[in-house]
Amino acid sequence: MTSSSMHHAGKQPSFTTSPLFTYTTDLVAVLADGVIVAANPAMIAVVPGLIGQQIDNLIHSEDWEQLFGRLSNVPSGGPIMGRLATRPSVALSWAWFDDGEGHTVISGREMLPREEYDRSATREIVLREKAELETRVAQAEDFLDSLINAMPDFIYVVDRSTAITYCNDEFAKIIGYTRREDVEDRLIDDVLSPDLAAYLKSQVHHVFSTGEPLHVVETLDLPGGRVHTDTYKIPLTGSNGEVIALVGSSRDITELIDTRTALAERTADLERINHALREAEIESETALEKERELHHVKNRFLWVVAHEFRTPLTVISLSIDLLDSYFDIMTPDKRQDQLVRMRSQLKRLGALIDEIGYIHRLQTGGFTLRVTPVDLPRFLRAIANETELVRGEAGRVTITSTPAKITAALDETLMQQVFSNLISNALKYSGKLTPVSVRVEVHGSKILIAVEDSGIGISSDELNQVFQPFFRGSETTGIPGTGLGLTIVKQSVEAHGGTIRLDSVVGKGTTVTVELPLVVALDQIVV
Repeated sequence: MTSSSMHHAGKQPSFTTSPLFTYTTDLVAVLADGVIVAANPAMIAVVPGLIGQQIDNLIHSEDWEQLFGRLSNVPSGGPIMGRLATRPSVALSWAWFDDGEGHTVISGREMLPREEYDRSATREIVLREKAELETRVAQAEDFLDSLINAMPDFIYVVDRSTAITYCNDEFAKIIGYTRREDVEDRLIDDVLSPDLAAYLKSQVHHVFSTGEPLHVVETLDLPGGRVHTDTYKIPLTGSNGEVIALVGSSRDITELIDTRTALAERTADLERINHALREAEIESETALEKERELHHVKNRFLWVVAHEFRTPLTVISLSIDLLDSYFDIMTPDKRQDQLVRMRSQLKRLGALIDEIGYIHRLQTGGFTLRVTPVDLPRFLRAIANETELVRGEAGRVTITSTPAKITAALDETLMQQVFSNLISNALKYSGKLTPVSVRVEVHGSKILIAVEDSGIGISSDELNQVFQPFFRGSETTGIPGTGLGLTIVKQSVEAHGGTIRLDSVVGKGTTVTVELPLVVALDQIVV
């Protein structure tokens, strides 16, 4: 190296003896405490008179602060862009290092004119930021992918062509694949059964065509068995608002559904058991009530036997005793009186026995209706006349009929028993001078017969018992009767397909309404 190729002050740094220092086209300077003590020929050619000057005379003031900060704190480094103080249009890339002898060697490589340098620097910044952004995006994508893949839900993305562009491992496994790579970028038809593929494609079509999300609870037959899922299918739109993909997220709720089903079945079992227990309880109560009723009926029957049968038997026994003791001294008329008394009481006993027989036959189905056409108003008038005659109360019963002639199909024997009983009760339980009315009316396909009196009436709490066997109201004390009459009436009316209703007010009277079909087939009906 010659004296013309280097200039220096003080002790010559050993680095300056290097051929690289002399022949490189880079601009090289050696610093000692911020003062330039040596410079290579390339540097001297660009910046003459540099030796002995401060380094800040070399670098443009706008770039110096950044470079000085790095030089002061970092033994070696670079590159850093910086312009020459004497030629601002020239940009250099600076690097530096410590030569081990207490000097700092700086090297500048000429780059571009200022304008190009600015564009290059900007491009470099953009590229660097782009690279950093791409790195962050890649990291975020990796994180999101790891997160989605770690989720227990079945996640998948389907495009307009029905290709599965993305899915997690759980989705791949549930449809029968080991890895998601075996599913991604394949058509739905290629990875799912025909039925399931058709079902999913119909939903894809719906989301793409409407742009609306779907929320469904599904039951799917998959390779691993039947699975219940709670599924959301959400449209993914592009910048123009067009749907570009469907994002599906399904959660396996099979255990929940199975538990709910098992719970429902258990609840149903418990309800059946509870229902059976209630029915058994009702049956038990019904049986107990029937037993109580039977016991009550038995007691009433015994009471009837004790009272209603005893009276005629007592009269008959007394007449027999009189005839036995005084037959020889009795006149024929006296003997005849005793015989009449006995026949009357025997007839009364026969009527009691007949009533019990009627009840038995009606309740056991051993009775056959013999239905014939009957002129109802005339039939009722005859019954009323006979009842009045027996009771010695002629003229108390009035009969009205609308229309005047009504023909009904009835079993005369049963209906004789029914209306004799009703008219007799009306006369028996009302004052001797009060009238009893019988009204006959036709309403559509029904005949209504109402027997009304102004007698003692029946209390409201006893009305629901009046049709029970042997029942007698509290208002009938002292009035003879078995309590079987209304039972026979009710069952006889029902045997004709009719109904009976009793309305009564204590002290004001009673109305019994019988409703019968207007037309009954004229043949025998076994009941």
